[in-house]
Amino acid sequence: MNYNTPPLSSGNEWLILYLIKEDIKSNQLINGFSNMLIDASAYILDLHVLVFHLMGFNPRLDSIYEEYFEFMRKIPPFTEESSPIDVDRLAHELYAKLLKVKRSMDE
Repeated sequence: MNYNTPPLSSGNEWLILYLIKEDIKSNQLINGFSNMLIDASAYILDLHVLVFHLMGFNPRLDSIYEEYFEFMRKIPPFTEESSPIDVDRLAHELYAKLLKVKRSMDE
């Protein structure tokens, strides 16, 4: 399977950021269920696969997988008392980290 993708365009960047935002919101909800001792792991969306493909990563690359999920684990879980998180800021932060990894791999 070829993991090379065209250079990131503004359309791809928008889509990648959108997918990351949706993954952040989904993970926040799943983590909230987990804190209530409800196993919702079957409902994880695996949006990272699309993000990795659009960015040209091999989805089986352990280092990028670990980087992505380490970031997601730090997202505070959703609760009734929780304050809203800045999903846009977090998505841009993760995207910047992924770009940095991608650029270092392309060198």
